[in-house]
Amino acid sequence: MNPMSDCTTKGADWGVAAQASYLLGKALVLAMRCHAGQTRTVPSDPASDSQGRVPYLVHPFRVAEFVRRLAGIGDPEVLAAALLHDVIEESGARFDEVEKACGRRVAQIVADLTNDSRLPQSERHEEMFRRLERASRDAKIIKLADRLDNLRTYAEKPDGNIQRYVDETRRMLEILRGVCPPLEQAVRETVEELASKQAAGEST
Repeated sequence: MNPMSDCTTKGADWGVAAQASYLLGKALVLAMRCHAGQTRTVPSDPASDSQGRVPYLVHPFRVAEFVRRLAGIGDPEVLAAALLHDVIEESGARFDEVEKACGRRVAQIVADLTNDSRLPQSERHEEMFRRLERASRDAKIIKLADRLDNLRTYAEKPDGNIQRYVDETRRMLEILRGVCPPLEQAVRETVEELASKQAAGEST
């Protein structure tokens, strides 16, 4: 191989890697700022404090890792969107803030994953299903990863909404069938385990 050609190729590879790292770095900074002070209650999580609280940022980290590991996606824009998937809905960040930091594609994926807070709670789930049907494949994959982590959290919340969440997840799997089989399988196994625990609890 021509040494100059080899050098140019490696230089281009490093350039791509640097751009990816820069984008993910910006996404991380924005996620840290938006979720600062926010927590989720997951008592069994090794990252939890004495009151069972986990920094909210752990959730988008895990979602991004599921996207990378189970869906096999290394696209930095998709991983950035996974890190930021909750910033509009949960922290009040604006679409244009996400776009300015990470670009239009990332912002659009995040928007596709954001529930409309203007709607009554009873209508948000139906609107979510309608939005999922027309969302990009990238957004659908992140939604599966998000649901996987949420299911593992939900299993520790013994309240009357578990059956609704189980039913909602099963419906979601039908809508997202074929999008990413490894993630779908992980979600399916987790939701059926949760359903079994719920049924066992009701029978005792």
